[in-house]
Amino acid sequence: MKFVQVKQACALIKLEEPSQLGLPLLDQVAPLLEQNAFVILDCEEIELSSLIIGEFINVHRHLKDKWQGRAHGMALVNLSPSARKMFETTKIDKMLPFYNNITDAMGHFSRLKNV
Repeated sequence: MKFVQVKQACALIKLEEPSQLGLPLLDQVAPLLEQNAFVILDCEEIELSSLIIGEFINVHRHLKDKWQGRAHGMALVNLSPSARKMFETTKIDKMLPFYNNITDAMGHFSRLKNV
């Protein structure tokens, strides 16, 4: 996992294969969630599995609880076509939206901040 600060209050996290993650994802990113109301998870380097999707949901819940009542969000970028289809079929995309790229996710977050 690599952390890159995109903009104030937004973190970009470039994920690696789950076998290289070590600790649960939430344990690794929890300190970032204290300072960043918006999180983008870059999935380009990973193969999605039910395990990693569960990790995403845990991070989403923590972010939602931490920033309750304030603008916040989490987005996935660079998903494979098969992962996109699975997210749409299972309706997980309603909880964890995905975008083609970081710029699109940042645009979505900008609109949330202005609401």
